[in-house]
Amino acid sequence: MPLPTQLGAGGLHEGAGDVAALGDLIVVAAVVSPYMVRSQMRQAAYEFERASHAPAARRLEGQTRELYRESTHVLSRSVSSVGRNDTAAVFGFLLALVTAVEASRRWHEGQEHRVQAEAAGRAGRLLREAVEVTPGANAAREYRPRPKRTTARRATAAVPGVRPMEGVVQEAVPEHAREVLDDPAWPALRARLADVEKAGDDPADVLAVIAARRELSSADSVAEVLVWRLDGWQRQRGSTAAAGKGTTAAPASGAGRSGPARKQGAPPTRRPPGEEQQPRGPKRGR
Repeated sequence: MPLPTQLGAGGLHEGAGDVAALGDLIVVAAVVSPYMVRSQMRQAAYEFERASHAPAARRLEGQTRELYRESTHVLSRSVSSVGRNDTAAVFGFLLALVTAVEASRRWHEGQEHRVQAEAAGRAGRLLREAVEVTPGANAAREYRPRPKRTTARRATAAVPGVRPMEGVVQEAVPEHAREVLDDPAWPALRARLADVEKAGDDPADVLAVIAARRELSSADSVAEVLVWRLDGWQRQRGSTAAAGKGTTAAPASGAGRSGPARKQGAPPTRRPPGEEQQPRGPKRGR
């Protein structure tokens, strides 16, 4: 993918072609994106559709546009070898897309394309959400529960599912606790943590694990980033549980059957046409 600083470097007309090519790339990325981030990617492609139509004539050729085209072709070809659900493999690509979309937003602002700049901003936010969902899903895939906490330590929760989540945040991310608890996204994070506990995991352990996946200091909203990562966590855990149910082994021969076992490979007994089945017991009066 080309460097973001190259976008629009050739002037207005080449910049219009650059953002159009970036839009094509995002569309392809949405089509081949992993299940865990597919919703965000498709919404981002929809939002960037408006940003990709700059109110200026497009130059069809240019270095940046050609590089975006090549990136689109490479992405289309590589998905079969990488795997559609390999969230780790797509993580770096998502980071590059976020940077490129942010560059397009700044370019539109510089050209005073207000509507397109706002659309690029919305697309960028959705891509950042996809970026944060990814480490949450990867953390859930690799997670190994710690030994159960002592009764004294869990005494703060008299009833399962009502553990004070403020204490969970202070325990898991003490350096960001005050910022998180004052954030407008705190109620959403608290609800996600309650869901984690109801699912049988320790919310403090889970929050600490996902917080450690990537740095949080550069986030505009730490609470919102943690919400996105927990969304990825829950999607992966739900996907794993569903896969486990789908691969349940069939019962052993004869187990759970109400009738007598039939010899393996023996064809069922067939009666000649017209022969009525004999009743096995007395007829019931009507």
